Amino acid sequence: MPSIFGHSAIGATAAYVCKTQFPEINFGRFCAVSVVAANLPDIDIVIHRGILSQFEPLAHRNFCHSLLFAATAAIAIGFTFYRVFSQRRFALWLYFFLVIASHDVIDAFTKGFGVAFLYPFDTAQYNFPFVPLNPAGWTLGEFDANNAISRECLLVWLPMLIISAAVYCWRRYGKTTRLAQP
Repeated sequence: MPSIFGHSAIGATAAYVCKTQFPEINFGRFCAVSVVAANLPDIDIVIHRGILSQFEPLAHRNFCHSLLFAATAAIAIGFTFYRVFSQRRFALWLYFFLVIASHDVIDAFTKGFGVAFLYPFDTAQYNFPFVPLNPAGWTLGEFDANNAISRECLLVWLPMLIISAAVYCWRRYGKTTRLAQP
């Protein structure tokens, strides 16, 4: 799995790219909620290791990494943080669903065990055929030892930076006036 920083980069980039779609929402709050949402599926690590260590559905990459969890968590986020914007509720739900589901997609590109996308309907864990990311590990030493930092920088951080820069340039310089027709 990518680190909390990699998932956060995806959430922050999504917020930056989509901020003009929700101009009525405070961007700082929107970005913070997006970063938390992008990391939300890893709540199963805390739950499984601490509270319910014998409860298999909450094992890492089971229910909390499913599309059902992404859909229900997106509803909860929408109602909790943005209930006043009822006319845009579906757009907000779709946005947060995609941000949360991005966590699952990135985890499926990680070496190791897969992601139960369809849990509880299908308990199989799936990886993509191409798994270029190494697991981040729990300590900085583990994160550095298996080359996870360089791979995450190249395959997660760099694309997010390029996307953010492209959106910035488009917003800043893309709106040109038409030249007068001769």
